[in-house]
Amino acid sequence: MRFENVLNIVVVFLFVYTILLWVKEIYKIKHQGKLLVKMNIYGVYIVIWSILSVVWILILFNNISKENIDILRDIVLSVFWVLITSLNSVCSYRGSEIREDGIYHLRYYYRWDSLKGYSWISPIKLKLHTNRKFNTKIIIKEKLKSEIDELLKQHLNEIYN
Repeated sequence: MRFENVLNIVVVFLFVYTILLWVKEIYKIKHQGKLLVKMNIYGVYIVIWSILSVVWILILFNNISKENIDILRDIVLSVFWVLITSLNSVCSYRGSEIREDGIYHLRYYYRWDSLKGYSWISPIKLKLHTNRKFNTKIIIKEKLKSEIDELLKQHLNEIYN
């Protein structure tokens, strides 16, 4: 098998994988329940990912205007990067949220029943104790601490009592 054929297969696989990531993210947005508290937005990441998205859109237009033998692969690869960067922009905008059915933090979603508990490391740093190997640390706005603490107590008490 020629290298170009393998590369084309990899590009198509990456494109399909990215579409599946978008579908998963849209599913999460639709099925995680109502937003209760927006804990954090990662503005710097939004700017970085948005700039990269614009760069890839420009590269995409450049690839469309070129006439070469690998134009389809170049276009699909550019669309792949546009999808990845825009997905990361959306995830950065969502940041950290408490929703009716759990907590969303940077593309990970923790259902209430998957949380063992939580603790405050500092006035602005929340540590979630989960069923996973590594616990999650979330930086929050200090003015939201009491509201977040109340919501966490309420939802965790419903599950464990």
